[in-house]
Amino acid sequence: MKKYIYIIIITFFSSTVLISCSKKNKAHILGEWILLTKPVDGIDYRWHFKESKVYIIATDGNDNEPPTGELDTCNLGPYVLKNGVLTIALEQGYCRQMLYSGDWDIQVITQSYLTIRQQTSSGPEWYEFEKAIKE
Repeated sequence: MKKYIYIIIITFFSSTVLISCSKKNKAHILGEWILLTKPVDGIDYRWHFKESKVYIIATDGNDNEPPTGELDTCNLGPYVLKNGVLTIALEQGYCRQMLYSGDWDIQVITQSYLTIRQQTSSGPEWYEFEKAIKE
């Protein structure tokens, strides 16, 4: 009987920690993030998380138009953050050679820093972001 009580207690505390971590992660991820590990030098990449949507942005994100140096939205859509996994619920796509859709394992998330990893057919893809400072 004692064994079952320990299992129940451990399960309760584990689920409480996971729930509180998920809420903290959700609060941390909201806002605009600047990609530090750029796939193409000279292009700015940003991911902007709102309550239920993410905006994938890059300098001249639309490859079909002449470059202007301005930030363009490449794609936008829903995302889910659960149990340390960030799921960008968009069709597989690229934005100026940046992969964005699918499941990303969150390696580090703080108020100002985010590191995510995704396993691809050509190996792991790592992205490091810093939070954009509001001016």
